[in-house]
Amino acid sequence: MSNEVRRNGFGTLVLEDDRLYTTEQTAELLTLTPRQVIDARQAKRLGCVRLSGAAVRHAGRQIRAFIEARSVEAVQ
Repeated sequence: MSNEVRRNGFGTLVLEDDRLYTTEQTAELLTLTPRQVIDARQAKRLGCVRLSGAAVRHAGRQIRAFIEARSVEAVQ
């Protein structure tokens, strides 16, 4: 898994639905700290995939859903 953050020609973030991102990668994508990502996950605002034990990853579709929910909250 590369650490590359892909953007389209307009600078828009491109997330692969089935790719799994680490907490650090997710924090970078969302411009949050890893602690804020953990807090969002624990508050059930950000979905995750538990691999085994404490190993957690975030799928692209979960990150996109979090971004969309945050966008709606910002408008309200």
